[in-house]
Amino acid sequence: MQETAASERVELQIGEKKFMTTKATISESKVLSTLVSLQPPPADGQYFVDADPTLFEHVLRYLRTGMYPLFFDRDRGHDEVLYLALLQQARFYQIDRLEAWLAAKSYQDAVRRRTWANSITLCGDAQIEHLEELTHLKNESLKIINISQSTAKCFRCPTRNWRHDGRRQKCILDGCVHRGDKWTTMYEAEMRVLKIDYIVTATEIDVERAVPGEDGISVPPPYGQACLPTREGVS
Repeated sequence: MQETAASERVELQIGEKKFMTTKATISESKVLSTLVSLQPPPADGQYFVDADPTLFEHVLRYLRTGMYPLFFDRDRGHDEVLYLALLQQARFYQIDRLEAWLAAKSYQDAVRRRTWANSITLCGDAQIEHLEELTHLKNESLKIINISQSTAKCFRCPTRNWRHDGRRQKCILDGCVHRGDKWTTMYEAEMRVLKIDYIVTATEIDVERAVPGEDGISVPPPYGQACLPTREGVS
């Protein structure tokens, strides 16, 4: 069994960089699978291909995982230059599914962007310093469109929890004050108040579009379908 496993291993020298893979992994590439099937291993055991090793890393990642490449930045959008370079590599290695996906620019359908307006009122310097946390930004980007500033007496948490400032109901829910307590000036303090209107842009990846369908080529272990992320797993 060990001899069989060893015979499946393939050592590729792509340009100036060495890659270790298997015959099963590169089977989708007509060029690579033919290279290792029809030619005996070189004396040093490395099949040489005079190509760009940096781009080949993306090619090999696709062959290993079955996931189409996505080069997307929420500020700059898709990296069209890199997609074009990878399309040329897909044609060079004769990987039909990858070539078709890139040629059709299907990556544009795999990434969706949603935009909506929101506003928040921040009471006190501590809340202002934690703007990102209080707006719950994760994979979203924020663009401020208006800021109004004033000084006013606001509710201050008696336990000095700045997240509760200006938000008496949060204190009640967390037990800092009791629901029956009267509103008194002992819970108020002069604070800097900011009202911020902003636009939120969220980026969502459609995993189903980024992974070949059931009619696609099966991915060899340990990169099979069981390890691919689900739609719920993409944040």
